[in-house]
Amino acid sequence: MAIKSNVGVPLVAIAVADTTVLNPVAPVERIAVTAFVLHNTNASSRTITLWESPNLTSASGTEIAVYEIGPDESADVEEIIGQGYLVGRNIIAQASGVGVNVVSTVTQYDAGS
Repeated sequence: MAIKSNVGVPLVAIAVADTTVLNPVAPVERIAVTAFVLHNTNASSRTITLWESPNLTSASGTEIAVYEIGPDESADVEEIIGQGYLVGRNIIAQASGVGVNVVSTVTQYDAGS
């Protein structure tokens, strides 16, 4: 059994189409989200919608949050922080325009935990 804490997930730029922002894959059995922050780097406000999905599309997912983020502002996504996700449970996002990034950290549990 291996547990890795505060593993940084690479920065993801959220598009206006479905964008996978968390995708636990084997050999990791599950992840627990320790930080999940949206950053709007644009000069205009952006709306970001997040889904939990069994595949890599929002159409199959359940909406979990919608955020309106002002210019050059950030938001902690409290609906995701502290949650656990098994392999096959993905977080998908869409933004109303370009310039939105997500930064996250997770605790990873391998298949033996």
